[in-house]
Amino acid sequence: LEAMALQIPALATAVGRIPQLVSDGINGFICEPADIEGLTRKAISLTNLDRSQIQAMGQAARNSVVAAHDIDNCAKRYAARFRMVLQGD
Repeated sequence: LEAMALQIPALATAVGRIPQLVSDGINGFICEPADIEGLTRKAISLTNLDRSQIQAMGQAARNSVVAAHDIDNCAKRYAARFRMVLQGD
């Protein structure tokens, strides 16, 4: 999250909630856990991108983090959940 917030494309494995945030080839690269060859291929793919591609992926990474974790967006989601609880839904 920190790297993505700083406009750095992610290089990650598909564990936990990471696949919900990292879209392979869009805002970073993702592979299966323990797939050393896959992780190596993705790292090489990242290093083969030109500056404009890295910047575009980095901006997409930041947009993903902001959309998912921006304080205003989080507050709206929490408020909606509390309303549901209070209404008994």
